[in-house]
Amino acid sequence: MKKMICFLLVFVMLFGCDVAEIEEMPEVVEEMPEIHEAPEAEEIPEELPPPEVELPTPPTDFFQVSIWSYNDFLGTIRFSIAGEEWEHGWFSQGYNDNLNSVEYPAGGILLTALPKEGVRFDGWYLNDELLSTENPIINSHFSAFPRLTAKFSIIDTITVTTTERIHDTLSEYTFHRVIREHDELYGFDVTIIIEDEDGNVIQTIPDLWQHHWGVYSDIDFHDFNFDGYSDMRLLQYIYGAGSLPSYEYFWLWDTETSQFVLNEQLMNIQQSSLTANHETRQIEVWIRGIQGSYSEYYELEDGEYILVFSKDITGWLDEDNNWVRQTTLTNHKTGEVTIETEVED
Repeated sequence: MKKMICFLLVFVMLFGCDVAEIEEMPEVVEEMPEIHEAPEAEEIPEELPPPEVELPTPPTDFFQVSIWSYNDFLGTIRFSIAGEEWEHGWFSQGYNDNLNSVEYPAGGILLTALPKEGVRFDGWYLNDELLSTENPIINSHFSAFPRLTAKFSIIDTITVTTTERIHDTLSEYTFHRVIREHDELYGFDVTIIIEDEDGNVIQTIPDLWQHHWGVYSDIDFHDFNFDGYSDMRLLQYIYGAGSLPSYEYFWLWDTETSQFVLNEQLMNIQQSSLTANHETRQIEVWIRGIQGSYSEYYELEDGEYILVFSKDITGWLDEDNNWVRQTTLTNHKTGEVTIETEVED
């Protein structure tokens, strides 16, 4: 303010203004304007490329896509792709890493679950987790080694029927295999009902069990005791790996009672395959092992199957990387053992 008064006095002295006029001038209130910072200029973002579509990356240059029916004994799948359709229990296809050139991953496959009579469809499972209960669906889920599975279950029971004339002197019999899912065990409860040509039930065999893989196999008929009558066999359990034994039910026809009688001796023989050789009148058993195989030969004496001969074949690599094959032959009647060894370069 003092500076302002000094300025006015100087101004009067120079230009001759009346001091009174100056005194009458209103007091000037100094108001400082608000200071606003200038807005920053908006940055113009650089043009970003469109986001890339992330395709599944398999661990190698080749991966497998598999679609399965959990049990095609109960139901199958209809596959529709590129105007073609087919029905099967499974579909498996490999793809390279250039997915854009593969029609299947680009468009997917229309999948329709087809449960058999007396069976319900439970849903689609992706790597053992429920994906959808819709039917049909479009499969477009791809990752390294995915496994899409259609699962089915029996509503009440299903019946598989076959017929067989077990001897020329007998009429044709009808065999009903009545199957229901087991409440606890991984498999199925089975009852066999046998009828004559007039529909009369001549025998019922209850309380059987077939494994998930065994249920595919129907009743099989062969003469296992060489008496001219067909006997009955039913697969109980089979290992998927194939190098471990299978287990089967065996019933031999009893001419006195006209009934099939369970033979526990044959049933308890571990085997990958069991056949009746009618030329040698021997039961031949073969078991596949990890590094070889084992064979047994049985003869029937007084109603008992007696082991008479066995052959054990094993193999290994020696220190010179040659394959050594050793065969051990055992005559169980005489106790004689012969070992034969071959070396393959």
